[in-house]
Amino acid sequence: MSINYQAQTDPKTTARAGVMNARLSWKDSIEMGRFLKGMKTAKAKAFLHDVIRKKRALPLPRFNDNRGHKPGKVGPGRYPVNVSLTFLELIESAEKNAGHKGLDEKNLVVKYVFANKGATFNRPRKNELRGQIRKSANISIIIEGKETPASAKKAEKKAEEKKPAAPKQEKPKAAAEPAKKKQEKTDVPAQQTKE
Repeated sequence: MSINYQAQTDPKTTARAGVMNARLSWKDSIEMGRFLKGMKTAKAKAFLHDVIRKKRALPLPRFNDNRGHKPGKVGPGRYPVNVSLTFLELIESAEKNAGHKGLDEKNLVVKYVFANKGATFNRPRKNELRGQIRKSANISIIIEGKETPASAKKAEKKAEEKKPAAPKQEKPKAAAEPAKKKQEKTDVPAQQTKE
């Protein structure tokens, strides 16, 4: 199943990665995406590692019902480890895609993050007991960078190779040559008669 990216971007300067129906909290995914948007990828990865180690908390400005305040100037927050691991994998995957495209991996920025509610899965129980409902999230990340000079030169070479060669102008010259030969043939008999 292909991922539907919600933003139209320039494929030469952006790279993307995504996951569908990941068994994650979609509310925490939305909050994480809102927090990471606009960060450099190195800074975003450092933050995600801190959340996994439970050194820094993810601030929750929207989905913060019954969430306690965390140390520092965070306010209500959480340590969503599974969401952080998934976002870390997505950012690393997008960085590899950017490197494959020839973008500068040191200056990549998280441009867009989309997270929304995915499919719900029912986990049935036996003997007419009520089953559990498992929720999921759809996440897609688009990172933006600048082309390196080496990749720009390669792109220019490819563009030059793809251009068709200009048609040669030998055909008009070839058409002019038989006309000259006809004039020469007509001149030769005239000279022979004078002798």
